[in-house]
Amino acid sequence: MKNNSKILSSIIIRYSLIIILGLFNLQFFYLIFRPLTVYGSYYLLTLFTTPLLIGNTILLLGQGFEIINACVIGAAYYLLFILFMGIQKIDLKKRLSLILCSFATLYVFNVLRIIFLITIFKSPHFEVIHWIFWNIISTAFVIIVFIGFIKIFNVSEIPFANDLKFLYKSSNGAKKKKS
Repeated sequence: MKNNSKILSSIIIRYSLIIILGLFNLQFFYLIFRPLTVYGSYYLLTLFTTPLLIGNTILLLGQGFEIINACVIGAAYYLLFILFMGIQKIDLKKRLSLILCSFATLYVFNVLRIIFLITIFKSPHFEVIHWIFWNIISTAFVIIVFIGFIKIFNVSEIPFANDLKFLYKSSNGAKKKKS
């Protein structure tokens, strides 16, 4: 019974964090990752050229590139957070490592994506390439990051599955079915 209460507490805490961080249109993720994305992109560009940074806009070769929320990909960070918080049977240290490593990997990919898009901005194919990155490559990358870190950290659980099983077994419906 003590173990059941510990599992239930874990579920309540994990899902409360998911809800809390999702409130206010993902502003938590934008608060953390917007400055990191803006400055990371800017400083990487300074290795090759002389951009100017004004607020969230990088000026380069007479063109302004504003890093808006969509560029920061807050929803992708949130999706990874949800998936890793949906895993029941891992300890806090491993969960934090999964989240931090996956966020760092996604961050590096995103900054490189922004730099690449800035460098091809004058290409006649820019809009198509941007659309492909936004709709296909970024989605695939989030999936690859999730699966990759699940394998690296040797996690065999499917997110949410054990929580749902536990809640079902603990519910009155499961108890009535037995009788």
